[in-house]
Amino acid sequence: MEKLQPFLNDSKYILATNFHRRKVVLALLFKALTTAQSRLYLGGGCFNGDAFGLSRTLTEIYLTTRC
Repeated sequence: MEKLQPFLNDSKYILATNFHRRKVVLALLFKALTTAQSRLYLGGGCFNGDAFGLSRTLTEIYLTTRC
C-alpha cells in the first residue's frame, strides 16, 4: 500500500475510456485505496468487525469497475 499510493499519484497514464467514465474510475480507485488502508489499520488494532464491514465497500467498488 505504501508503494502503490505514490505510484498512482505520480503516474500520468490515461485510461482508454471516455472522459466521464475515466473520472469515475479514478475516483473509485482512490476510494478503494483509502478504504484498504483503513481496513488494514482497523484490522491491526483488533477492530476486526469494523474492518470486515469495509470489505463490502471494496467488493462494491470492484463490481462497479470490472465492466
